[in-house]
Amino acid sequence: LEVLNPPTPQAITMHMLSLLPRNLSRTTLENVANICLYLIELSVADYFFVTTKKAIVAIAALLNAIENQERQPLDGNNTFASIHHDYHFHIEKMLVDMDYHANWFEITSVRD
Repeated sequence: LEVLNPPTPQAITMHMLSLLPRNLSRTTLENVANICLYLIELSVADYFFVTTKKAIVAIAALLNAIENQERQPLDGNNTFASIHHDYHFHIEKMLVDMDYHANWFEITSVRD
C-alpha cells in the first residue's frame, strides 16, 4: 500500500496557472508564479492559515498575484489587462475544471 501526499498549495497553484489563458507572456506567468509561491511560503509562518484549506490558500495567492501583476507596467500585448475585468470568471472556470466548489467569502477573508 502506497501512501500519497495530498496536494500542496504550491501544486494547486501551478495546476491553476497551467489553466490560465495562453495569450499571456512567459515572463508574466513566471512573475505570477513567483509571487504565488512567495505568498504561499509566507502563509506557512502565520497561524491563521493552519486551519485554512490548501486550495483556498492557493486561490487567494493566485488572485493576489494577478491583482499585483495588473498594476505592473504593460509588457507589450501580453498582459493581464486582457483578463482584467473577468479574472474571477477564469478562476471560477478553473475551479469547475478541477471539480472544486469555492467559498468566495473564505477566499476573500484569506486574501485580506
